[in-house]
Amino acid sequence: MELTRIHIQKLVKVKKADTFWNHFVYSLATNYRVNGEVKKNIIKIWQKRTFRGIFYPVFTFEFDNENQLIKITDKLNPYGKAIQLIFPFIFFLPLIYTGLSHFETKQFFICGIILLVLFLAISLLNSKLYQYEKKEQLKEFRKVLNIKEEEEKAPEKEWSIKMILTRLFIYPFCFALILLNIFLIIPQGSFFIAIPTLVIVGIYLYSDLKMIFKS
Repeated sequence: MELTRIHIQKLVKVKKADTFWNHFVYSLATNYRVNGEVKKNIIKIWQKRTFRGIFYPVFTFEFDNENQLIKITDKLNPYGKAIQLIFPFIFFLPLIYTGLSHFETKQFFICGIILLVLFLAISLLNSKLYQYEKKEQLKEFRKVLNIKEEEEKAPEKEWSIKMILTRLFIYPFCFALILLNIFLIIPQGSFFIAIPTLVIVGIYLYSDLKMIFKS
């Protein structure tokens, strides 16, 4: 089935511009209808899903002069991007403050390593969640358009060489951070550092292991 502008436009239930403000309002709203921005050769559509009401993708469908679909791209919505940048900074503020205010080589080095690993863990987790959200929304759109899933690019295997190398790097650091918190940071009373660190490491390990066993 060849998709045309008419098929995609049927998905749009509420016409809105793809702006930061509109995505901010939509993320707070209680409706889950498909929103979209309709232009001459481009249609953008997005839809949030229950509790994941912030980090939803925006799909861009491009058409030729005969209204035939020629390209599909996706990106995280502008409000979700802003939250991804702001939240880690606020969450890690105590850690950043500790590293800058205590300019001892050992303390500064420890805080720097912890920040690096946590930012990497958050980036990997965000990527996994976004790919999952994108896949689920595409399934919904196919269902509405009565399109069979055919010749879809195979998802990245959880035990591919890339994933194995990533885990060989991240897992030891995660376990090292846990031990570092238990035997050094918590005994020193630095709970503002320990709590964010353990929460993020725990979320990453739980999410990654869940995806492994699910696959």
